[in-house]
Order: sequence, then structure tokens, then C-alpha cells
Amino acid sequence: MKVIELTAPRIDALRSSTYPDPTSGPGDVLIRLRADSLNFLDIAVATGKYPLCEFPIIPVTDGAGEIAALGTAVTNWKVGARVIPHFIPNWQDGRMPAVGGGPRRGIDLPGSLAEYVTVPAHSLVLTPAHLSDAEAATIPIAATTAWRAVRSAALGPHKTALLLGHRRSLAFCATVCQGSRITCHRYVVF
Repeated sequence: MKVIELTAPRIDALRSSTYPDPTSGPGDVLIRLRADSLNFLDIAVATGKYPLCEFPIIPVTDGAGEIAALGTAVTNWKVGARVIPHFIPNWQDGRMPAVGGGPRRGIDLPGSLAEYVTVPAHSLVLTPAHLSDAEAATIPIAATTAWRAVRSAALGPHKTALLLGHRRSLAFCATVCQGSRITCHRYVVF
């Protein structure tokens, strides 16, 4: 399969390459990636501002696509389903584990600059029908950032929050903050 790999912590170290096609383990799914989305973390990785131990990597944490194959133990997904993989595939709920939350796509695990990626079936969410793959690819980091902000602030019913951010992050914060009084202020970067 075709990939773009990062061979060192520098933007000029991005290289087109060919890797063997990944295969699904029993509890995994193979995703044909259709879109990816750059975020601050990806830029930090590619410019050496986020420490990594090993190169090369297939960078970019966020992506979306469709299921191309199922592992033998996967029964709750169908080939062809449009999905979004979480960038921390083994973190399912509760407090984020210390030190980054475990292996992360685009950092410790293959990311979205590839034709295909294998991920645990439990790390997927169905892409909302009204979103394109490009729109869906912007969700994982934005949703995780919003969730962490809300959890860190201990928001809940009868609490007040002032949210600063961009459209997707604000939407996720507002969803997670249901029952709280929320004032949103959108900022625009020029």
C-alpha cells in the first residue's frame, strides 16, 4: 500500500513509500482510509516539538474511511460501513490514562497517511450520515480535547462554562456539557 512516512522529526523528512498491506487480527478491522485531518499534535510531531522514540512512523492521528475487512471475531461491524477510528484505540472510558493514554495512532501506531490501517473494532464509531469523510476526519482530536476540557473543569448540571474555540470543539463541549449553562465564543485565526 502507499503511505507517507515521517523518517525524522522534520517536515522535510516526509517521504512517499510503499508498505505491505496490513492484515486484521481476530478483533481488528481493516479500514480503507478516505480522508485525514491535520491538527496541532500532527504539526508538533512533524516539527520535532513532540518527543518520539522511533522513526519512521506513518503520521497523522485523525482519519475516516470505510471498513474493508473484518477480523474473525468481529461481529458488530459490516464491510463497507463508514467509520472513524479513535486516535487512542485502547482508551474506552473513564479518566485518560497518564502519559498520553497509551499507544496513539500517528505516533506509536500507524496513522492516517496510508491507504489502509488496522485498528481494534472497539475503537471505532460510525460516521454520522450527514458528514463527508473529510468532515468526519476532523472529529477524533477535537472530541477528545473537548471531553478533557469538560472533565478537567468538573462541569455538570448547574455549572457555568465559557467556551472559547472553533466550531467543532465548541460543538463537542456543548454536547458533553448538557445540563450546564454554556456561553460560547468562537475565535477565528487569520
